[in-house]
Amino acid sequence: MDYRLLSGFLLATMIVLYGCDSRTPSGMNAIASADAQRHKVIISTRAASYSVFPDTDDPEKLKDDTFLDAMHAESPNGSAIAVRADGLVTTNMHVIKGTNFCTGPSLEERGIHSASEEDVLRETGRAKEEAARRAGIKETHCIFVNQAFTKAFRAKLVKIDEVHDVVLLCLLKPERQTPFIELSSAGSITEGMEVFTIGSPFGNTNMLTHGYLSNLNFTPRDKETGKKGVRKIQFTAYMLPGNSGGPLVSVATGKLVGQVVATYIVNDLFTGMSYANPVEDLRKNISDTPPCND
Repeated sequence: MDYRLLSGFLLATMIVLYGCDSRTPSGMNAIASADAQRHKVIISTRAASYSVFPDTDDPEKLKDDTFLDAMHAESPNGSAIAVRADGLVTTNMHVIKGTNFCTGPSLEERGIHSASEEDVLRETGRAKEEAARRAGIKETHCIFVNQAFTKAFRAKLVKIDEVHDVVLLCLLKPERQTPFIELSSAGSITEGMEVFTIGSPFGNTNMLTHGYLSNLNFTPRDKETGKKGVRKIQFTAYMLPGNSGGPLVSVATGKLVGQVVATYIVNDLFTGMSYANPVEDLRKNISDTPPCND
């Protein structure tokens, strides 16, 4: 056998198999590396992401092993992100407002006419908290459950920015340092950037959707008044109710580029056009917020 012919045949075969597409050994390594990076970012984002629930009338319940089981029977009102190691978390204003500032709906709104002792305690706490807010005291508390449903924290409201639909809360008594997501630096966000978000749509947790940044300067306009709102960034990842307040993260860097705030709905149909608060709005709010648990 002419080994020169055989080696030439093998070389030609390798060129056909590997030389004309991306599946070269180096190309395959690049794909594996990209997959590893994506997996790493997903894991770190999940560790810093939460589902938001109404407050409990008895915070001691958080220590009960059955409390998380009970939370599984509830539907979270939205999603949230830890943005500092001291336990500072952020979600949308409309997320906590949708649960009467995380005290849950009133007995009347829930259609309860024969209240149990627990219902009465919750209603008493709701009324007390509402009165405190009206007096200018931010006594709102919410329950934050991590996306793995292994830990629950009570969190206290520390800042409201209704204009940008942002609120900041401090997790009470977090264990050591809280996993958090770093903010992207100014000028590092570009159209076409690959992003994903993790949240709690329709009561489901750990739901990941993937897409790209499509517009960095979208300004919504109120359909009824015609008044322009504040700037948002548009992205293509599919959003559903419950995703609000969750992280919008760069696949390449693992850093936060925005906070999910809304999706565009036409005739009760979800269009896949999604919007987020730019990271600059979060940075402004975070920068002047004192450390948690001082």
